[in-house]
Amino acid sequence: MRKVKVGIAGLGRLGKVHARNLAFKIPNAELTAACSIIPAELEYAREELGVADVYEDYREMLAQADIDAVAIVTTSGEHCWQIAAALDAGKHVFTDKPLGVTVEECRLAEAAVERHPESVFFLGFMRRYDPSYAYAKKKIEEGVIGTPYMLKGAGI
Repeated sequence: MRKVKVGIAGLGRLGKVHARNLAFKIPNAELTAACSIIPAELEYAREELGVADVYEDYREMLAQADIDAVAIVTTSGEHCWQIAAALDAGKHVFTDKPLGVTVEECRLAEAAVERHPESVFFLGFMRRYDPSYAYAKKKIEEGVIGTPYMLKGAGI
């Protein structure tokens, strides 16, 4: 099976976690490019992750990097235009939550996803597949807990 070449945008605290996973833990994924506006984060990508193809400009990465997909882990207010730009550039997209910070931004991303049904778009939600959350959902569906009106969860 061919490896999926991925570029990552954003190498802050959570971006580093996603980047390490892409570089070392996800079978058939290859972290081939990284983008950050912070030079120290690009140095981290080079030195710690072995990524030679680094960019300070996101659009430049989309246009020049040899990537099939992009992982967006930037500031929340940047997600939607970056999703649209990546999909318009023919890339598959994973972005961390939140989708956007305004309804208008979210509609921009929604329109881009609709324009590109041939591309994969995935919005990450922490705990979506956590067994304890699945257990709580099952208990709600079984009526054991009753009808919830608010749920607050915290992982340990």
